[in-house]
Amino acid sequence: MSFMKAGCVVVAAGAGIRAKKPINKVFFEVSGKPLVSYAIAPFRRVKDVDFIVLVVSRRDVEAGVVNEEKAKIFGADALVYGGATRVESVRAGLSVVPETCSLVLIHDGARPFVTVKEIKNVLEGAKRYGAAVVSVPVYDTLKRADDGFVLRTVSRKGLYRALTPQAFSRDLIQQAYTQNFDVREVTDDSQVVERIRRTVALCEGRSSNIKVTTEEDLKLAELVLPFWDCSF
Repeated sequence: MSFMKAGCVVVAAGAGIRAKKPINKVFFEVSGKPLVSYAIAPFRRVKDVDFIVLVVSRRDVEAGVVNEEKAKIFGADALVYGGATRVESVRAGLSVVPETCSLVLIHDGARPFVTVKEIKNVLEGAKRYGAAVVSVPVYDTLKRADDGFVLRTVSRKGLYRALTPQAFSRDLIQQAYTQNFDVREVTDDSQVVERIRRTVALCEGRSSNIKVTTEEDLKLAELVLPFWDCSF
C-alpha cells in the first residue's frame, strides 16, 4: 500500500460517572500519567499517523484538568471542545483534521490498552475498503432477558464486539457525519457509516483493548498499565 497520511480523533469529552471519580476518568493518573496519554501513545508510534486531536469537554478545561499545553504533553497536536453527545464531539474533532490526511482514525480516550498492531490493522482495512473496525468475536453465552429472567439464549454465531480505533477514508466519514440522524442512537462511528449503506470491514483486535468505564476497570488499569507494552 502507498503511504497515506492519517489524522486521529481521540474522544475524551465524557463525564465518566460510572468510574466514581471526581474527575473525568480519562484524566485519572496511573504512574504519574493520565489514562488518555496511554491511549494516545501507540498512535505516535505508527508512521502513517500524522496528526492527533484530543476532544475534551469545556468543563474539564475550566476545572484546570486539561488545556492545550497539557494536551501536547499527552501527545496530541491540537485540543478542541466536544459536545453533549459522541456525534457532536467527533464532528468537532473531524473539523480540525488537516486536509492532507486522507484517512481518519477515531479512538476512545478511555481505551489505554490499544496496541500498535491494532492501529496498523485497522488502517490497512480502511485503505482497502474505506471503513474498518477493530473487533473481537463474542465468546460469552448471550441471554435475552426481561425483568430479571431469561427469555432465551441468543446465538453468538457471527457476533463481534466493536472496539476502537475505527478508521475511515476522510471523504467517507465526513459524508456520513453530514447526514441527519438521531444522535442518541449512535454508539460508535461505524454505525454512522452503516447508515449510508457503506460496507465496514472487521479487523483483528485484542480482548485486552477494554474501555475503562467502571471503578473495577480503573483498578485493573492501575495494576497493568505500568508494565504494559503497546508495541505488539
